[in-house]
Amino acid sequence: MANVNKSIHINTGAQRIPVDVDGQGGAYIEFNANDTLFVQRLHRFYKTIMEKVSEWEKIAPEIEARLREIETDEHGMPIEIEPALEPLYEMNTFMRDQIDLIFGKGTSKNIFGDLVTRDPSIYAQLIQGVQNYIQPVRIQKIEKYTGTGRKRHAKRK
Repeated sequence: MANVNKSIHINTGAQRIPVDVDGQGGAYIEFNANDTLFVQRLHRFYKTIMEKVSEWEKIAPEIEARLREIETDEHGMPIEIEPALEPLYEMNTFMRDQIDLIFGKGTSKNIFGDLVTRDPSIYAQLIQGVQNYIQPVRIQKIEKYTGTGRKRHAKRK
């Protein structure tokens, strides 16, 4: 008789990592450090983030100047703030879309909520944090095939 009530268990190495945002827990991110395509997408995105940060640093002073020049009403509230904030929305939307493409729909909302930041480095912080989980896995995989692990180094001593 076949084992129809039993399941096959496969461990692909997928991880669910908690993410603290401003000291608050509750957010998480899921990925598989063994997935070469995931790692490739992540590195590609990191390069994109660094390019975007560089672009942002060039236009940020202009945006800040526009925000200071916005006329206010009798209560001190900005009258036409949306045009000055548009580059911020575009940058944040782009970054969040990329995060959702890499980690799955809803990930950016899970981590960042509705934040529209003036500092795109928060996205780089996320990728750098994930990299801290990926690097040891990649090193283990390489050592497995190259024999450059601790055992080999220990024999030399």
